[in-house]
Amino acid sequence: EQRGKGYTSEALKLFSAYLFETKQINRLEIHASPGNIGSCKVAEKSGFRLEGTKRQACWVRGQYLDLNIYYL
Repeated sequence: EQRGKGYTSEALKLFSAYLFETKQINRLEIHASPGNIGSCKVAEKSGFRLEGTKRQACWVRGQYLDLNIYYL
């Protein structure tokens, strides 16, 4: 019943900001299956941008899957 209320997107925004403020990093990445619509939306709503798609990047349940790469 808590799905779709934006909690995950808000948490990701806060956590990303915390990491940039407290660690010496210049980039964060999210790898998500293009078929995982929810994860892709969370990444985009949190300010991450789609960099590209790695074709056949991982083997899951007997098949290769593509991965979208999002960056901030």
